[in-house]
Amino acid sequence: MPKAVRDDLGLAPGSRVVFARDGDGGYRIARQARPVARLAGSLRYDGAPKSLEEMDQGVTDAVGEAYR
Repeated sequence: MPKAVRDDLGLAPGSRVVFARDGDGGYRIARQARPVARLAGSLRYDGAPKSLEEMDQGVTDAVGEAYR
């Protein structure tokens, strides 16, 4: 697949794509969406579980730091 097409689709090595026949007999290609469940366990955290309020505050703090 040409690099320009890979770049336009946001593909990286290991990306999955889906081919679908269109109404004109051609094909369309799209990056395959990943189920959110596949992300489970992808970030390691060894501490105590955080409440939703603590997670929200962490996101708010991080965004505030990014714009200082």
